[in-house]
Amino acid sequence: MRTRRGRRHHPLYWSGDLLVVCSGSGETPTTVVTAKSAADVGARIAAVTASADSRLARRADLVILLAEYSQDHEPDRSVQFVGTLFEQGALLFFDSLVLAYERLHEVDPRKMLALHTNLE
Repeated sequence: MRTRRGRRHHPLYWSGDLLVVCSGSGETPTTVVTAKSAADVGARIAAVTASADSRLARRADLVILLAEYSQDHEPDRSVQFVGTLFEQGALLFFDSLVLAYERLHEVDPRKMLALHTNLE
């Protein structure tokens, strides 16, 4: 890990960065490892998950809980195929978040697209 002006660094993020990670179960191995790697250099972690008691949620500085409910409001039950309800909720959440950020900070969408993801 290199340093720049006293900041710890990983090839993909720096201390003080915010890493937003998403996993319905909160146990997806690559997501958990990525969050740990970012936290190890001092990045903050925001986790979007359906599981408040997951490894990812416990590591996160901020947890956005998109709980899945059935028609009778029982947690963790849905008539949809496994994970579908979480994925639909996450899509709406992230689309709303990006649109709000774009408008609030007057960001050029082309610049956002260029920085869209560097973790894949």
